[in-house]
Amino acid sequence: MEFEVRLLGRFSVRRRGQEIPPASYEGRLVRTLIRVLAARPATFVSRDFLVEALWPDRTPADPERNLNVMVARARRALEDPSLILTEPGGYCFDPDGRCWIDSLEFVRLVQSGRSFASSSLPADALKEFSEALALWRGEPLSEDALQDWAHEYRAGLFRLQQEALEGGARAALASHDPSGAALLAEQAAAQEPLKEAPHLILAEALYAAGDHAGALDVIAGFKSRLADLLGLDSSGAMGELEFMILNGALPRRSQARTPASRAIPFGSLPFVGRQAVLDCILGLLDGPETTIATLEGPSGSGKSRLFEEIKRNQSKPIAEAAAFLAEREEPWALARSLIREMLSIYPDAAASLSDRTAEALAGVVPELADLTPSADASTDPESRRALALEGAFGLVRTAVADGLPVLIDDLQWADPTSLLLLSQLRRRVPGIKMVLAYRPEEVLPDGPVARFLEAQDSRHISLGPLSSEAISQLVSDEDLRRVMVEQTDRSPLAVTELARSLARSGAIALDGAGRWASRNPALGLIAREQARTGQARAYVARINRLAPPARQLMRTLALLGRPASARLLAAAVASTQLETLEALEALSRAGLVRLAEMGWDTAHDLIADAVSEALEREEKARLHALLAEALRVEGADVWERARH
Repeated sequence: MEFEVRLLGRFSVRRRGQEIPPASYEGRLVRTLIRVLAARPATFVSRDFLVEALWPDRTPADPERNLNVMVARARRALEDPSLILTEPGGYCFDPDGRCWIDSLEFVRLVQSGRSFASSSLPADALKEFSEALALWRGEPLSEDALQDWAHEYRAGLFRLQQEALEGGARAALASHDPSGAALLAEQAAAQEPLKEAPHLILAEALYAAGDHAGALDVIAGFKSRLADLLGLDSSGAMGELEFMILNGALPRRSQARTPASRAIPFGSLPFVGRQAVLDCILGLLDGPETTIATLEGPSGSGKSRLFEEIKRNQSKPIAEAAAFLAEREEPWALARSLIREMLSIYPDAAASLSDRTAEALAGVVPELADLTPSADASTDPESRRALALEGAFGLVRTAVADGLPVLIDDLQWADPTSLLLLSQLRRRVPGIKMVLAYRPEEVLPDGPVARFLEAQDSRHISLGPLSSEAISQLVSDEDLRRVMVEQTDRSPLAVTELARSLARSGAIALDGAGRWASRNPALGLIAREQARTGQARAYVARINRLAPPARQLMRTLALLGRPASARLLAAAVASTQLETLEALEALSRAGLVRLAEMGWDTAHDLIADAVSEALEREEKARLHALLAEALRVEGADVWERARH
């Protein structure tokens, strides 16, 4: 398939297997436009509907022209104009056999599973329901959860997910796989705690799997919840099932030798451990004063998720932009994204620019040429740059002066020109509100981003690991909580990936309170092994993103296998002590090394093991040789030199 559009979980479009980069869309609203159309494939969508979906709070003065610009950008990003067809009075997203849409395939599979179930073909039904649930990578249209246009579509998909869980559980039970049925039914019951059907299936599945006490607990818990919350009694079917279990009158189903299904769907974990930070930022954004908040945290600490929650809790629009590593040296890269975002929200802002500044800025943001009159292009390059910067400032000022908050992610990769624009906004726009998120370990010492951050009079917020109490809100199993606390760095990413891995293998499932609980007596051992494996991969990935000097220093320290002085490490990597100390401080900020009593050491034994195991044989030999020579110069023991 040439194109893949994913609307379940994080939105993305892939062309021939490669994801189209976010910057290619030239603004957030272009992504929204594609989602609106892709959610209604092969269906005419009127211009009025699209304008209302894209600009619910502020309709442009010339909506038709602005919509045309958005459609042109969408076609340019997709690199195939024929995917978006122009119809009289609107547009249509036309997959035409070349484009696979995950939500469309999800609906087809659930309908197919329903058909097989009604034809008494449980094995086939289970296969279809399981394949549908495997596509559920998270809630549909998550970026549009609060938008009116997405409400009905999201609700329909949530209903189908519940049907797939319940239908899959029934089909697994009929296919003599009560354990698999219990896994699916637990998820269904957790999502609908006051719905009787999934609890009936769960109780029967547990009984069939030999867990009579568990089956009775499910029934008692549901009856109590129904009475306490709604003041209602359960139906006769629930009472009849309880009577049959108590009297041993329910037929036992034989367990299949090879269970048909074990994995259950996994979306994302609830937002925990960051509520105080979220409340602080929301309070700053709602206040009348100028607000610059800097949000630091290593990769995986939850900065992007926090941004999502900020947007969920703000009724007014928010401008969001991000810098990218590949564009660190490209002038205007971050500023261009911010300008496009402003134009998406305030499409008439370009009209406030003079012809000369608009023409100069169009050299940075080409689509401005579609929204402003052309002017004389004979200005010299230096003047054009100054005009473009002033035009960018004026355009963004129009929006932020109206109270529009600005969220900037991955500031550590911002280019100098964009940093200059942000500095001007900070100095010259009273009441501006900006939240700047960055990874401290990737901010180059004495680089432009470091100097920019030092110059800001900001509210500084640091995201640390999740607390043990926060993890307890996610899991009810004490062994699993202990593993997450002791065997991971407690970052939201590490905790999520461990839970996802265990859920995929069927080792854990959601309980009635919506927390993850054990489904395997050997959970502790399984979780420890998977935690170490996943954490090792995360450490290696984090180290590979570092600058080459810090990367080599990290590998050298891991191979050394003990604390060392900066002098010894500098000799081993052929660097000065000052440069080595700067690299060690960067590694310390990344949580990879620590200053111990005996010198610098890896922050955890697992880090050293992961780094050593990931090294190629030739690279490992080269580093060992450098270490041996440095140890000789330092007068180290012969036995230690011999080891290298």
